[in-house]
Amino acid sequence: MSEALFLLLKQRKSRVDTKQQQPGPPAWPVFGNIFDLGAIPHQTLYKLKENYGPVIWLKLGYTNTLVIQSAETAAGLFKNHDLAFSDRKVLLVFTAHNYYQGSLALGWYGPNWRMLQLLCSTKLMIN
Repeated sequence: MSEALFLLLKQRKSRVDTKQQQPGPPAWPVFGNIFDLGAIPHQTLYKLKENYGPVIWLKLGYTNTLVIQSAETAAGLFKNHDLAFSDRKVLLVFTAHNYYQGSLALGWYGPNWRMLQLLCSTKLMIN
């Protein structure tokens, strides 16, 4: 019995070691990195840049958050991976009567959102 438990733990540890970890501070189990941000979060994030680089992976509660702290890295991300980061998380409140479908700020990326964006940009630029 103890040999099987030892092998199971060893196998689990080897799988965890081979998984590539994202750069960022270790997170608490339920709360994530919320307590690590401190009283002045923007200054704390600036200090984290020294240890982890311009891209930091934080877990804020149950939400995974990617923090980008340099203009060059942000430009590269939005140039190469724009579709992967274009969707927004829509709160459940806005899905009740499909409010998110008629909004540029809340809508999911897709044909409807692109049409709204085109209409808004043409109407704003014509005046």
